[in-house]
Amino acid sequence: MYAISSIGKKLLEKLRKKAYRHAYLAEHVRQGIAYQIRALRDQRGWNQGKLSAALSKPQSVVCRLEDPGYGKVTVQTLLEVAAAFDVALQIQFIRFSSFIQLTRDVSPVALQVPSFLEDIETMPQRISVVDPKEMLRTTEHHEEDQPVKIHVPKGIEETIVTIQ
Repeated sequence: MYAISSIGKKLLEKLRKKAYRHAYLAEHVRQGIAYQIRALRDQRGWNQGKLSAALSKPQSVVCRLEDPGYGKVTVQTLLEVAAAFDVALQIQFIRFSSFIQLTRDVSPVALQVPSFLEDIETMPQRISVVDPKEMLRTTEHHEEDQPVKIHVPKGIEETIVTIQ
């Protein structure tokens, strides 16, 4: 958890008002999505035309997605963008303190994410295949300092990997 003191006294006072808090959230989500799509596109050296081709959508759609004032992006569109960039998409409800900490740095570098293949290539040798039965036993009694075992579907077969 993040310390509230790191947020800043002025911002914390403003966030005590529900209307401000939710306007702050909405603005950061809308702008953050637009900025991150642009950062991911720039990171890959793509122009809007290349991203629109990857999405099978007109270039005007990419232009709207990168417009911080647009704000009408659907989860389906975000999933399509994630697939185009070959990155994961995580949408979840979180504490405001966590949200504020996670959205403090909106620089293009902070918003970049490697594609799956780039991520796997740079990941240290900490992935190993395990027996699914072992995973069930391990996840039931998972402790902080123990490896986390995740289930990764691969076609019809399933592979279990351990990330330490």
